[in-house]
Amino acid sequence: QQEKRNMPPVSRLVVLAFLCGAFLVPIIEQAQAQQLNGLSLTVGDNLLNGLIEEAVPVVLPHLQNLPLPSFGGTEHAGVTKVHWNLTNVVLSSVNLTSLTTQFEGAGFEVAAHGVSMVVNADWEAKFRTVWDNHIHGSAVVTFYDSSADVDVDFAQSAGHLQFALRSTNVDLEHFKLKLHGGESWFANFFKVFIVAAIKDHVKSGFNEAMSDLLNEVNTISMHLPLSIPVDFDDLALNISLTAVPSVPATGYSSFPVQGNVFSLHDANNSWPPFVPSSPLPNLVSSDSVQFYIQSYVMNSAAWTLFELGQLVAHVPDLNTVDVAPFIPKLSERYPDRPLAIGIHVSTAPIFTLSSSNGATMVANASLPFEVTLKNNTIVSPCVLAATLTFGIDLDVKSVNQTAVLFGNITAFQTVFSEQSSSIGPIDVAGLEDSLNKLLSSVLIPLLDSFLNHGLAIPTLPFGIQLVNPQLQIADDYLLIGSSFA
Repeated sequence: QQEKRNMPPVSRLVVLAFLCGAFLVPIIEQAQAQQLNGLSLTVGDNLLNGLIEEAVPVVLPHLQNLPLPSFGGTEHAGVTKVHWNLTNVVLSSVNLTSLTTQFEGAGFEVAAHGVSMVVNADWEAKFRTVWDNHIHGSAVVTFYDSSADVDVDFAQSAGHLQFALRSTNVDLEHFKLKLHGGESWFANFFKVFIVAAIKDHVKSGFNEAMSDLLNEVNTISMHLPLSIPVDFDDLALNISLTAVPSVPATGYSSFPVQGNVFSLHDANNSWPPFVPSSPLPNLVSSDSVQFYIQSYVMNSAAWTLFELGQLVAHVPDLNTVDVAPFIPKLSERYPDRPLAIGIHVSTAPIFTLSSSNGATMVANASLPFEVTLKNNTIVSPCVLAATLTFGIDLDVKSVNQTAVLFGNITAFQTVFSEQSSSIGPIDVAGLEDSLNKLLSSVLIPLLDSFLNHGLAIPTLPFGIQLVNPQLQIADDYLLIGSSFA
């Protein structure tokens, strides 16, 4: 204890730094590594099965006329040593009768049933009896009632979906042999020894072909766009992956997506100064397709529009006479003059999603009363501050076989205060009802026109369409569940 009390200050700092490094740094790094996503897509393996079946006509050509390396060996036929070689080996045909797929582990498994494979090859054999013998010919080996499994892990690179081949397995039990050349004993030799070697090379060639195919798919995926346009004011939705897709339960896979909305004309590629507030769930229903949309998506869109200066509106074509009953000092100072009320949103609006209250949006705005003088000069003798609260009813419908998210304003409330005035104090309480009606006549149609336009949910590949989509509002996120066709 005496040694600890007499420890030099520098040594104490070293110990403190060590403790921070040992205990605090891993915690900080873990927090930084947890990148939350604003969107998530969860799909069932019945959808995967449909996608794989659609992809079969694309995949099978990669396995047709697949050259395999020449190979050979030495085996004994009785007391005779036979040296054999196969050349011009080609996996000429691959077909299958059915497929099953399942999300499992860190990716998915594809099992092909009723597989048939045809291998063509030239052969030669050398052996010595009383004299040296050299025979040659060709062979066709047809494997049937076979099966093949391909296990693939999900990966991601710079936001792009990638695939990694975990393993392949080909079960080639049954076969038929057509041998051209040679004698009957050599046909039996071929079936016992050479076909076994052909099986190994077919398995190796199949594995290499699958690896090459996934590399091609990964290359294509790396060139796919990481955003999709939003049909409003040149905005786009960021669909880059934030992490490797996961398998939350056998039969389902979840794809976490960034989900921020940004401007296509933003050279700085600005991101909102906030992140998703909490992790999204990835499996709360049994639907084949599940879209999880956090309020972060809507808030990033609102922030982007605010930064672009788009959240400005006006109540035009008024006269100071119109506001005389509730702002008499304005009409006294500027009698019978053209008037407009500006609506300048002062901070980015905030969307909130709640299972009990539905969807709401709150915006803070300044309302300058803009009077046009006789010399066409515009002055703002008073400015009100307002907190605008909108209740929003959301619904999802199928339009032309695409799920579209719609909305409309169902409630509108305001709270006013005086921000500045050169005409004396303003009776804010006395003007609330009239100003509410005036603002609602402009803002509600403006917002409804945007909400009624609808937001198309991203489409799935191979023409797969969402059928009978249903909307559920939960705390801080929307869930759109659907079947597919």
